Amino acid sequence: MIRYIVFLLFISSSAFAQEKPTPSKDVDSTTVGKTKSPSALKVLFSGKPGKALTYSLLLPGAGQVYNKRIWKVPFVYAALGGSIYGIYFNKKEFKRFDNAYNSRLDYGENSNDEFKNILSTNGIYQYRNYYDYYYQLMTVVTVGVYLLNGIEAFVDRHLQEFNITDDISLNTHPVIFHEYAGLGVGLGVTLNFK
Repeated sequence: MIRYIVFLLFISSSAFAQEKPTPSKDVDSTTVGKTKSPSALKVLFSGKPGKALTYSLLLPGAGQVYNKRIWKVPFVYAALGGSIYGIYFNKKEFKRFDNAYNSRLDYGENSNDEFKNILSTNGIYQYRNYYDYYYQLMTVVTVGVYLLNGIEAFVDRHLQEFNITDDISLNTHPVIFHEYAGLGVGLGVTLNFK
């Protein structure tokens, strides 16, 4: 069924080839088509959304302040603070169990680690790996929260400039039209301005 729908969509669309412009006799053929396009970073960081992104990446929450969404700043710092605390806690616990594990490997049963007569060497090793895993995970989460802070400011600024008045409506309806090769079926879209 899906193949037929995709086939009908391809039949109903028309493809037009773009002809390559031929240079005139007065124009130097080495300069035709060589226009300098701006870099992706320059496009990304330009304009008001770019400023919001830049501010958020320089100081988390600054993009939200620039967008006049100050109420979002506590959420940004709560997310960053929570993930940074997760890094701190898991690294501290990893070091505890790592020191105990290394002491057990070096001194065997004569080790004076804090888990003597509480955990076996294998148990210490399991806890060590557990906290190492979550230390690494929280590091990735912190980087993600930091980047998400900038992306949120960027998108929010774009949406502030988006027109959402009631004077615009969008209607869809099925359309049957004739093509060169026969009958085609498609989906028509109507955009009404009041």
